[in-house]
Amino acid sequence: MRILFILLLFSFTAQAFEIQESEILRKLAASAPDAVIAVYPSQEGVVFVSDTEKANKRTLPASTFKIPHALAAIDSGIVHPDTVFKWDGVRRDTESWNRDMTLAQAIKVSAVWVFEEVGRRLGQDVLNVYVSAFDYGNRDISGEYPFWLRGNLKISPVEQIRFMEKFNTNYFRLNKTANDYVKDAMLSGSFKGCTVYAKSGWAGKDRSGWYAGFYDCPDEVYYFAVRIAIDSPEQLILRQQLTERAMSLIID
Repeated sequence: MRILFILLLFSFTAQAFEIQESEILRKLAASAPDAVIAVYPSQEGVVFVSDTEKANKRTLPASTFKIPHALAAIDSGIVHPDTVFKWDGVRRDTESWNRDMTLAQAIKVSAVWVFEEVGRRLGQDVLNVYVSAFDYGNRDISGEYPFWLRGNLKISPVEQIRFMEKFNTNYFRLNKTANDYVKDAMLSGSFKGCTVYAKSGWAGKDRSGWYAGFYDCPDEVYYFAVRIAIDSPEQLILRQQLTERAMSLIID
């Protein structure tokens, strides 16, 4: 019954953003491999980008998909906030993954094995409802599993921003517990008096290195999506560094 309600409630036409190229962002993006920066100050009504073509190009979402994935899991009731996922005993290269953890903890450390299990519990049909309702990228969760790392799901920086804005403003009218739980798990620190909510990701298949989320400031919310080409773990820090450099110029 809950899934039927969601399906009926979420029938909408995707909102189009005005896009404007920024010379400042273009110069910043040139400092990282195949980088694109997109920033949406909520009161401006314009998405500022370093390059329009790159900002609209879709690639694998990688672990940024953990945000809609977790929202679907909690909102549907298939996973609860206090659910503990038992470690399967398989030792993985990322040491922080080798333990029992909640969904929030899995978001924080980007534990792929937890979200592989979340996907199995949700099932293809239920997850399809949510991905379509969220108008998430190309809405195609087919292909090799996990599809957010190796399959056919693709999303652009502009679409990341659109999703983040609708999530933060509860445009989707999800269960409040789901929205609050996932937002709390995204908490990443503070910057110039703003609270930062973000999620990173890296898909080795197409080299997409993501950092997406929003800066919640006293007078405005700044939504952002940064994507660069990542070839090695040593480059991962560039995603957040590039974001902070951009936001330091944009936020007064």
